[in-house]
Amino acid sequence: MNPQNKPKTLQDILKQRQQSGFVGCEDQVNQFRQNLALPPEDDRRRFLYNVWGRGGVGKSTLLRQFRKIANEAKIISAYIDEAEKTVPEIMGRLAEELERQGHKLTQFTERYKVYRQKRQELETDPEAPQGFSAFIGKTMVKTSVPLARRVPIGGAVFDFVDEDAFATQAGEWASYVAKKITNKDDVLLVQEPEEVLTPLFLQDIFKIAEKTPVVLFLDTYERTGEFLDNWLREILDGRHGEVSLNILITIAGRQELDKNHWAPYEGLIVRFPLEPFTEEEAQQYLTQKGITDNRSAIELDPKYDLAIANGGVNYRLMRHYPEALENFDRAIELNPKDTWAIASRGRTYLMLKLYNGALVDFNRAIDLDSDSNWYLYNRALVYQALNQPEKAWADLALAIKLAKQHYEKDAKDWSNTFNLALYYLAAQYIQPAERLYRYALSNSASSESIREAIQNLNDFLTVFPDHVQATSMQQLLQSSLI
Repeated sequence: MNPQNKPKTLQDILKQRQQSGFVGCEDQVNQFRQNLALPPEDDRRRFLYNVWGRGGVGKSTLLRQFRKIANEAKIISAYIDEAEKTVPEIMGRLAEELERQGHKLTQFTERYKVYRQKRQELETDPEAPQGFSAFIGKTMVKTSVPLARRVPIGGAVFDFVDEDAFATQAGEWASYVAKKITNKDDVLLVQEPEEVLTPLFLQDIFKIAEKTPVVLFLDTYERTGEFLDNWLREILDGRHGEVSLNILITIAGRQELDKNHWAPYEGLIVRFPLEPFTEEEAQQYLTQKGITDNRSAIELDPKYDLAIANGGVNYRLMRHYPEALENFDRAIELNPKDTWAIASRGRTYLMLKLYNGALVDFNRAIDLDSDSNWYLYNRALVYQALNQPEKAWADLALAIKLAKQHYEKDAKDWSNTFNLALYYLAAQYIQPAERLYRYALSNSASSESIREAIQNLNDFLTVFPDHVQATSMQQLLQSSLI
């Protein structure tokens, strides 16, 4: 009985906000701290943060700051990245982190231990069917071919599959499990691990959340979202049981959560795009607040590397290069693996035509994040400036390949589309570059993404001031904002 008609679960809140069209536009960073203090029933309360932006822009650093805020508020939290490759492994890692803080997920841990034991026995069995070890961990019985296409079998990705043949092999795998395991509950556990383990995981989390809020951080979602995205939406739909109101989830990745897939849950979400300021945005921000916000943050926490690095970006955009380098040096000293700060320092060296220093930083950033087409592009500019055309071409070719792959998935990710156009321009593929710039403008690319593209062209022209086509594209973009 609920005489005061208060919501009891996250699904109750979701239904209310789907009906009311809940929206919000508060400053995201400050709101995260404020949000943790709000009662779950408060209309301002958020339950899912989506931090997104290109590689190296500071997403992981921001998640660390969010987690620090949670810890200061005596709220328990757990963090995962791309190290885990299946949903059961994700739940297992989160459970381990929570247990280290004194909160054991008793039901889940017991069954997960059995699952891992049975899985190891089956994977090491010489009689196991071909491809079984790569496939185990996914829901087996109801798996479709689209999922199978993402599973590496025998060293090759299952991209081109005979559906009937795959259905036959999946049946063989299921029969093999049923033959090797006599306990019916354990058979189901191995064949349907997500279906069995997720309700136990949620029940245990619910018990913890009755006593204290829980914040879960899911980083590098561009790599885990392929298998986590549908699972998370199933959880929000209540398919695996009730979800406590006292849980907050923060997802960070290179792409925004798909607005079509996540439309029913918008009432729970804060979308937080993260990118360095363009020159115009930096000037406006600094005019309003000076550089005092970053200084205030640094004064409050001298080891706040995100604020220090962001101050460096602001200085660079104002062409105050010595101050920018000082900030980046300090940020990198505090966090030697902050790829965004490292690459931003490299870009500052590039603007100063200190090419050797730039090369060292871009090499280091790429070692830490080899999939960043943006870092590859910047290193290509350095190689061009150093008259090493073969190395420049190799980096540009790979940057184009990576950006094009994302473009084919989401042509209206305007930041990526403008970057791909810039890469074509740097590689002297003038016509494809112009087509992409015009495509973005004709399809209502956001003014923010256009300003960012203009700033990137400005930087390119700083290094190569006589590039006629870059100047022409810069003028084209500028005219679109008038």
